[in-house]
Amino acid sequence: MRMSVQERVGAGRWLPPLAPPSASGPYDWAAKFCRNARVLDAACANAYGSNTLLRRGAAGVVSLDIDPGTLQEATMSRKQPHLSLLAGDATGLPFGDAAFDVFVSFETMEHVRDDVAYVREARRVVRAGGLFVCSTPNRKMTNPGTTIEQTPFNKFHLREYTLPELTARLRADFRTIDWFGQSFFSKRYGDALASIGSRSPTNAVRLHQIRKVAGALFDMPERHWPAPLDGTGEPEVLLAVCR
Repeated sequence: MRMSVQERVGAGRWLPPLAPPSASGPYDWAAKFCRNARVLDAACANAYGSNTLLRRGAAGVVSLDIDPGTLQEATMSRKQPHLSLLAGDATGLPFGDAAFDVFVSFETMEHVRDDVAYVREARRVVRAGGLFVCSTPNRKMTNPGTTIEQTPFNKFHLREYTLPELTARLRADFRTIDWFGQSFFSKRYGDALASIGSRSPTNAVRLHQIRKVAGALFDMPERHWPAPLDGTGEPEVLLAVCR
């Protein structure tokens, strides 16, 4: 289930200047759901996000990852009270039913081979009335003109979802979903990418990357902060709060 090590941001690793300031945003944003809560953070990498949740009021966090290297880094640099580090697979969680108040798992689903088991396990380990907070790239923006069966241009992803596809997958196990997004572009721009992608997905992806590079000098961190989906913009990342 793990995110590729090449995609992770670790302690001391260099980040390119054009990397969007969105990596920590979901955890800062999700902290409001985690106050005084027992939290599971799956695909935690070096537990940077888990520590953010603890600093912002979580009662305790279990950080789970399948990669031993990132867990070793977390053990050396993130160890603190109320933080537990555990190796495990999100499609077969080593916890009893209803073990957590909140389960957070950001940009993990696109790496998971069995996404049905991933969502089912999330439902199983969250107590009645608890939350599953997850995110994944929006294929309409990141892979315009392709289908969910096609391999994404990001070679570390197994699949990417559109909003209707992600809704269908999550609603199989969760009754209520509140939708948010990160890194919004205009609907007109999203529709134009889709039109180009219907003829040439490769050209659409290249155009979108050029657009992001060209706009990087004028980019603002606030644009990457999660915001409700209201139909006026198209996000690069879809976020769901499932109950």
